[in-house]
Amino acid sequence: MYFRRATFLQRKSTILNCHIKPLSRGINPPFTKKDLQQKMKICGVPNLRTCLVTLQEKGVKVGDHVYETKGYFRKTGRYGIDDEWNTLPVCGAKNISYKVFRHVNKNIGYQTLTKRELQKCTKEQNRIYKIVTKWKRYVKKRGAKMSFKLTAKQQTLLEEVHTLHLKHAKQHESLFKKIIRA
Repeated sequence: MYFRRATFLQRKSTILNCHIKPLSRGINPPFTKKDLQQKMKICGVPNLRTCLVTLQEKGVKVGDHVYETKGYFRKTGRYGIDDEWNTLPVCGAKNISYKVFRHVNKNIGYQTLTKRELQKCTKEQNRIYKIVTKWKRYVKKRGAKMSFKLTAKQQTLLEEVHTLHLKHAKQHESLFKKIIRA
């Protein structure tokens, strides 16, 4: 019988996202058909299966979180909200990389560019930055948010949940290995 450690590790990230998601419920107003139409207009795409970066109807599943659900926490102390307000239609091949502007050492998912930095960008980067910025403005105008911050007590409790999960995942893995050897 074959055992893949990676399967257990992949689940860890999924479960951590599941711990964070309910904490952001109720923060944002409902996402309407009008909001969907505005998203497609801002992104310059005919539907949400078309990638705003490549402009091809290929490889877009749920899209990309503009503000990563966990990815920016260490830098900002905030978690991204997992809803339509915080996603844009981006194919898997461009996911994350389209937001990283290495030449100015910035990630437009959570950072803004100065005029000088914007002048150093390619035409394509300018187009993408304009889309992301317009969407962020629209989200704010509608009273929605892309990220949230936990209280100190909530953060401590969430860390306890993560620790317990890791402990139980290791026990689970150990028991599963015994089943395979039996």
